[in-house]
Amino acid sequence: MLASFQKTEALLKAQVAALEERTAKLENPQNVEELGKEVRDLESRVEALRQENARLRAANEARLTGEAKDLLGELNLTEAALRRAQHDNFALQMQIESQCTTPLAILNEELDLKAKDIQAMDKFMEMLSDMLEWLLKQFSMVRPWRCELCNCCTNPDASQACLICKMERGGTTDKGGAAAYFEFRLHQEFIFESESPIKAILAAIQTSLQYKTERFIQQSEWDDIIEKLQAIAAGQRDGHRSDEETQADAAYTLFKLSDFNALASQSGRSALQALGHAGNGVRKLCRRKRLERMQESYAHLLEQCNGNTAQGKELLSRLKKAQEMRRSTST
Repeated sequence: MLASFQKTEALLKAQVAALEERTAKLENPQNVEELGKEVRDLESRVEALRQENARLRAANEARLTGEAKDLLGELNLTEAALRRAQHDNFALQMQIESQCTTPLAILNEELDLKAKDIQAMDKFMEMLSDMLEWLLKQFSMVRPWRCELCNCCTNPDASQACLICKMERGGTTDKGGAAAYFEFRLHQEFIFESESPIKAILAAIQTSLQYKTERFIQQSEWDDIIEKLQAIAAGQRDGHRSDEETQADAAYTLFKLSDFNALASQSGRSALQALGHAGNGVRKLCRRKRLERMQESYAHLLEQCNGNTAQGKELLSRLKKAQEMRRSTST
């Protein structure tokens, strides 16, 4: 405990000595001047710090003011964009409403127009079916059938055998890879048989002309066939005269050969002109060609009507009944 008192006493003595020393310095005029100088330095430093603090505060306020202005500008732009979007949205809504709220009168008018179109189409189909019924009662609208053996396409519907090769209707055969060669030679042989009917020979010539592009046929063979065709068009064949319609058909066949034999085509044109002035052969041929076109159109119509629509089925039923009626009356 005595040691603790001693330490405390020593500490107090040191502090008293320090105070006495400072007091002595204050009593010294030179020390007073130094302290005044230090005070003035401190005051100047404080003033400088105060000015720096004011400058920094002003700069900070200016920076904050610029950022605030920028933020305010961005906010104004955002508000303007928002107003434009609202305006566009309102315009779009008005447009959608105007499109969706079409007046009922306009819709009713469109429905009436469509109903009138349907009625007009029904009347047209009825008129067409009546016309076709009449045609079916007056003419045979079935196209000539094609022979599977010789490729002849001029066999009438009433014929049950081919005019050229006598193959039964509906028969089939396998001609292999030389079908064109076989068919042409068969027709060539038939053409130059003296006992063959003139109409059948003309059908064979017309079928053989389908092979104009085949290279195995010699030009001399074509010359013989065209000479035979010209003889039929002139009405002479082995001392027998052909009828006017057959002559016109042969002349028309020659006329269509312009891309194959220009001279033959010119002779066919001249023969048609002469036959047209001399008799009714050309008129009969034109009537038959019109009937053939009607048969083609009728066959195409049947293809369109098969199973497509209720109107097509009804039209097809009426046409078949008219055709059956014609067949029953003709037999």
